Amino acid sequence: LADTGRVPAGAYPERFVLPITPDGIATLTSERREFWSNFLSWFRGQNFCLSMIDKFEPYVRKRLGDDIDRCDFTADVLAVRDLTNYSIGPHTDAPHRLVTMLFYCPEDDSRPHLGTSIYWPLKSDFRCRGGPHYPFAQFKKITTMPYKRNTLFAFFKDERSFHGVEPIQDRNLERDLILYDVRVAGTNR
Repeated sequence: LADTGRVPAGAYPERFVLPITPDGIATLTSERREFWSNFLSWFRGQNFCLSMIDKFEPYVRKRLGDDIDRCDFTADVLAVRDLTNYSIGPHTDAPHRLVTMLFYCPEDDSRPHLGTSIYWPLKSDFRCRGGPHYPFAQFKKITTMPYKRNTLFAFFKDERSFHGVEPIQDRNLERDLILYDVRVAGTNR
């Protein structure tokens, strides 16, 4: 993950990512590159992105208000593999994110506890515009979205959309998922 420049050097050494972009898939074998290239053209396309914005339209309008017509929307797609010892404290994602979708890709349904958890701050008025990851002790875990095959967890990013991954203790683990973010540009909200 650190090699992508998305996080500081040394951060999250248990997380590996492959950006699903033309450059990201260029080093794959021709067979794999063909699959991901076809997938990329559909999944990162404007039609899919706009359909996700439509799905969350009331929340998008509430967050962006009149700025909505001046905004540009793009998709960011990553193939992700988390390993044993990976964790990420409760956070609300970066301010430029609008919708996050996690497509779980386990081999079987034997480890539902590895899903992403939803948290509520112990200080009920606490909000976060986005960015920092907080200690688990400052939050109550509400639920964990089960890490099961063919499962999608999606949420709208706001100042209360705290989520994270509890420390993974399972040995020899590979937690695979596809992360899809709708990003917004052209506003400070």
